[in-house]
Amino acid sequence: MGSHKLRELHSSALTELQDNVDPNIDAAGLGARNIYEFVAKVRELLEDTYNIYVKAGFTKPKHKISVYVIGSEESYYNPLTGNIIISSISPSDNETKHEIAHELFHLFQNQDMNYLLMNKHRWWIEATADYVADRPVFNTGQMGSGIKMNYFELPLSAVDGNHEYATALFVNWLVGTVANFGGDFKSLWGAVVNRSIVSSAETSLDNYLREHAKTNLLEEYSRFIDLLLFYNGSPIKTSNNQYHHNMTSSQVLLTPQSKSKITSVSIDKPYSSKVISVKYEVPSGLRDVDIIITATEGVTSDVKTRIYLLRDNDRSKTQFVNMLDKVGRLVKIRVSGNEAVYIAISASKPTTVALNLSLMYEEIKEFPISFNNTYNTTYYYTLRSQCVIR
Repeated sequence: MGSHKLRELHSSALTELQDNVDPNIDAAGLGARNIYEFVAKVRELLEDTYNIYVKAGFTKPKHKISVYVIGSEESYYNPLTGNIIISSISPSDNETKHEIAHELFHLFQNQDMNYLLMNKHRWWIEATADYVADRPVFNTGQMGSGIKMNYFELPLSAVDGNHEYATALFVNWLVGTVANFGGDFKSLWGAVVNRSIVSSAETSLDNYLREHAKTNLLEEYSRFIDLLLFYNGSPIKTSNNQYHHNMTSSQVLLTPQSKSKITSVSIDKPYSSKVISVKYEVPSGLRDVDIIITATEGVTSDVKTRIYLLRDNDRSKTQFVNMLDKVGRLVKIRVSGNEAVYIAISASKPTTVALNLSLMYEEIKEFPISFNNTYNTTYYYTLRSQCVIR
């Protein structure tokens, strides 16, 4: 396979190109007519990105950097050699730019963490590289574009070739919505780097949030999951008629013959979530019924259990109802035939949550949906007004 090497990137600029250019390498992008023009444009983009990272305060590489342009479909960074490999074949210019910024940031990460630590914190390494490639650098719109429907069921630290890149959206959430970060990604990066030898990235982030932002990782993670599941601008795209099928882990059906059920949900991995959908039958002659939800087991400070009401399974018609924050807490919801109840459960460690679900329709009296006004207002303000995912 032919390749073209950009001779060195040192201090703040790329220098001369090598002479052994293979003119047969395909170059499909960046407006280039041939491999020579493509390499020149790659060098310019690398130079601009390098300067952005240095200006932001990230640790400068102390050695010459070899960058290769190759005629394959994969760009990558080799932490053992420090070489950056850029593909000359990409579906779009934005993807090429994204790959350039992503792979170059790996080199900057490598200045703060050795190969073993980068591998130990792999999900964080890929998520942050994908974040900076989009937001602070080229705003390519590529961040999280490949997020899958089951994202919330996998742990935050999952590495499967997709999940870790989609988690760039959560990095974006933290930078954009936690006031103490003030949009300063460098502080977020440093929070993990400073404890990377002794702690997981999750523990480091949780400690930092508790100390500096008066929140915690589970709180921010659960809000982010709610954004993915229930916010109309969610990056997870699904049609209304497929919402229930795609976004629920399990279903409970309440009927006049089976008006009460206990359901259990197991969270097997830290910082992962499950969603229960509650279906019900409205007896003939009644317009609406009441659903009572009570936590009977497993709701602790390590668990966030939130209840949402959707009309017509349409995320633009979403209402946050309440949280179940302790065992014994009861939430009563008035529902009608075109509404659905969803219970989202997130946990910071493996656990089992048990809920008692009951249907009530005898002598219905008027009463408001039970919810905490302060929390409801704050929660929706965060999801709808401060949301930085676009």
